[in-house]
Order: sequence, then C-alpha cells, then structure tokens
Amino acid sequence: MGLWPFGRKETEDKNVEALLEEARGAAPAAVPPPLASAGEFTLPVEDVFMITGRGVVVTGRVATGMAAVGQQVSVVRNGAVVASTKINAIEKFRAVMETATVGENVGLLLDAMSRDQVMSGDLIQG
Repeated sequence: MGLWPFGRKETEDKNVEALLEEARGAAPAAVPPPLASAGEFTLPVEDVFMITGRGVVVTGRVATGMAAVGQQVSVVRNGAVVASTKINAIEKFRAVMETATVGENVGLLLDAMSRDQVMSGDLIQG
C-alpha cells in the first residue's frame, strides 16, 4: 500500500506503486553546487550603472572566489578578455565592504571603465 504524491490518498493499485518507484529511481540525485571560495574570483554581471562622479558599477552575485578592494580584475565576454581594471569599492545593500565572498550580491565600482566596455552577461574575474 502506497501513498499518492503529497500524501493525500492511499492506494492499493500495484500500477501506481510501480510508477512511483520508477519515478523515484529516474529522478537525478540532487548535487550541491561546489563551494569554490578559494579559487579565482568570478562574478557574472547582472546589471551595469554609470554613477556620475564615481564611475561604472557592475552588480551581480559572486560565483567563486573572493574579491577585495584594489584587486586587479578582467572583463571577459565570450571567453575573450575585453578589458582589465581594478576594483575601487565594493558595496552590499548600501554598506561599504572591503571584501566580497561566494554567494553575496554586490556592486563593484570599477576603475577607469566606460559604460560601453562592460555589459550584462559579461564575467568579471580576477
């Protein structure tokens, strides 16, 4: 005797039981994403802003590694390096930070960049 999905109703039907077992066996095992906090810093760019008097800010979630103010980074598009720059500031929810680690949504103020040099979908790595 088995339970229907969500535990709502019991059944004696062997066909349903067989289908449930087949579905459980076919479902891929959940694999947690690797925690690559010690590797190279990467941040997929979600949005780009130009702040008058400050410069270009890219936002996104840190995918791997750790970023720090003053760190040299590259803007990568389609596997090719488009530009190289330095991180002037890191901000997270309007709080100025010195570092950004895996999983944090941050804004990076990039040195000597124009709005045309970086776009959504680029990868910041360093």
